[in-house]
Amino acid sequence: MDLGHLRLTPYQVSNLYKKVLVPTGSGTLQGPSQPALAAATPKYLGENREHILILVHDPGAVYLEEKSFQFLLTILDACKLSMSAVALVNTAQNSATPESLAETLGSRVILGFGMNTSAYEVQTIGGKTWLGGDALSLIEADRNLKGRLWSCLKQVFQR
Repeated sequence: MDLGHLRLTPYQVSNLYKKVLVPTGSGTLQGPSQPALAAATPKYLGENREHILILVHDPGAVYLEEKSFQFLLTILDACKLSMSAVALVNTAQNSATPESLAETLGSRVILGFGMNTSAYEVQTIGGKTWLGGDALSLIEADRNLKGRLWSCLKQVFQR
């Protein structure tokens, strides 16, 4: 990838320019406030290259507990995806709605695990594909749930 095709999120740009960006008239320069940037771009893990949003609810972790994260990597690998393709957001650490997160991140596919969503039912709403399921820890422990999830994922990703 050359520099002409480099894409940065507003959060990444703000980290590059922490001091000052815009003259305020008071003789000092001031950049955007950190709370405004945090509201504009949610904290996520991954590179979001394919605009696939993965929502989890794990109050005890920043993103996801290690064992569940390893299981998620296995799921992504089975779908021929990696963390570079997705944005992983822990809803327990973010107050935005799933809809606003999807809109902010430009998501075309949203996978929700462990939240109050229609479980194992692929839905298209507003041009976006939504799929909900149980918490990853529950799916990993239950062969039947793994089968249901895999059936839906094949439908979502046409693989």
